[in-house]
Parts: sequence; C-alpha cells; structure tokens
Amino acid sequence: MYSPELNSALVHIRFLVRKLIMERGFLDKVEDNAAV
Repeated sequence: MYSPELNSALVHIRFLVRKLIMERGFLDKVEDNAAV
C-alpha cells in the first residue's frame, strides 16, 4: 500500500517528467523550424 505522501510525490514527479518531455519536444520543433 502506498502512503498518501508517497502517492502525491509520485504524481508530482510524473507531472514534472511529462512537462519536461513536452518542453523538450517543443524545443525540438523550434530547432527544426530554425534549421529550415
């Protein structure tokens, strides 16, 4: 069983990872457009 604190921490980490991936993908698109 997860403790509430651990569960909320995992949710927060997943949110940060998803945000990081989205920002990374956005930057990759910007770089692709700049290279054209």
